[in-house]
Amino acid sequence: TDEATAFLQKSNEWIKQKASSANLLVAGYSEKLYSDYSENGYTRVQALQNVRDTLRTMSTQRTVFTEGSNYYAALYSSVIINASDSSSGYDILDESVPFYQMVFSGKRQIASHPINTSSDSEQIFLNCVRFGMIPHYGLIAQKLEMPGVEGLDSFYSSTFASWGPEVIKRYKQYLPLYDVIKGRDFLDYSVVKDNLYELTYSGGVRVIVNMSENKAEFDEYSVEAGEITVV
Repeated sequence: TDEATAFLQKSNEWIKQKASSANLLVAGYSEKLYSDYSENGYTRVQALQNVRDTLRTMSTQRTVFTEGSNYYAALYSSVIINASDSSSGYDILDESVPFYQMVFSGKRQIASHPINTSSDSEQIFLNCVRFGMIPHYGLIAQKLEMPGVEGLDSFYSSTFASWGPEVIKRYKQYLPLYDVIKGRDFLDYSVVKDNLYELTYSGGVRVIVNMSENKAEFDEYSVEAGEITVV
């Protein structure tokens, strides 16, 4: 709409002045379409077109990050963050399969939910690798404090001082894999056995992820517990 275009132009001018290298993160807008059935209602088709027009305009001006995007939003995203790594759980299913990640692999960068908000960061790190996603941490510079409120540390910490060593460790662990698979299509996903997975990328690249607590043998390869092997 004209109003949305004017808003984007003003926002872009502000960003140029305050943060010339900043990118844009679009949250919520990329995941749901609003509609209603009132007399002068707003249809899903209208909402879809407005979302497309807005994101298209954004993408011509800045690198756009979106959250868990539906297809219409992913088309204008450079990076998709907080992508799902499991089914809804509403039905009884044997296995969650990364169809979403396979569709956009080689075309968009896809990042996981923040690893540091989970109860087991090691397993979540391995899980995002087996789903073909880039590990993602949500960090702040300083400890969150609120007057009169105690016990915030009992939930999770998001300060770099707390998570910095792990972030560096995971970066060193993930970077060699990323250098091999970046830009490749994620073609196949196989469950070898419980907690052992094989991913196949274009160019014949295979990745074996061992999420178990024991060393695993697969073909002629031996993969240590909690490790990733590229073959």
